[in-house]
Amino acid sequence: MKFPLASTVSIGKYVAVQQRKGERYPLVLMLEPTLACNIACIGCGKIREYESNRARLSVEECVDSAVQCPAPVVSICGGEPLVYKGIDEVVTQVLELGKTIELCTNALRLEQCLDWFEPSNRLTFVIHLDGMREIHDYVCDYPGLWDIAIDAIKTARDRGFRVTTNTTIFKETEVGDVIEMMRYLTDEVGIDGMLVAPGYQYSQIDPALTMTRDEHEEKFRAIRAATKEHGYRWIATPIYQDFLTGQRELTCAPWGSI
Repeated sequence: MKFPLASTVSIGKYVAVQQRKGERYPLVLMLEPTLACNIACIGCGKIREYESNRARLSVEECVDSAVQCPAPVVSICGGEPLVYKGIDEVVTQVLELGKTIELCTNALRLEQCLDWFEPSNRLTFVIHLDGMREIHDYVCDYPGLWDIAIDAIKTARDRGFRVTTNTTIFKETEVGDVIEMMRYLTDEVGIDGMLVAPGYQYSQIDPALTMTRDEHEEKFRAIRAATKEHGYRWIATPIYQDFLTGQRELTCAPWGSI
């Protein structure tokens, strides 16, 4: 289950009401308070696309976006949200609106920022983690970041926060390393869930980093098999898993949700 039960029920009610209306509807608001970041991952096109744009929204603009958009889930991303002055106010006020928040972070500043937040079943820290130590530090171009992230995850969980991870699979990603990461996070960290998805090609990213459809299907077949065998908490619906492993075709749609 991607969300705790209370959030799942709330989101389910929202979807049911919207479907009865027969109209397209937003499910997740992608909120980017700032495009600035404190690292420069080799597979991140945002750093290159917005290199000259370090504009930031005000706290009021962030909260107003959540008010205007009826989506029950707010994904706070960027950039790096924890370098944004006022992120604690944004989280507090958006939670007061009854929204479920997924706060994405590279965890570089997470441990020192935990006092800004209160544990809630509607707040999840989503930690960027692209593999075990060697691979993750290479992808992030930041030696030691894996250890910082793991320590932050453990501290956050010890303090009652809900924590998941977000992993992007690239062409050179060793699938065995990802499966070992899933084992480690499950058995030794007790992670609440793991998002694992392929990196897709677009203009700001080196095409040598991304996979063909056949390549990512092969890797995700191995990931799916390991998940089934060991019970890893891979956050992906059966439909999406079918798509990633080549068992289903899906039409791309900006309003789609699987």
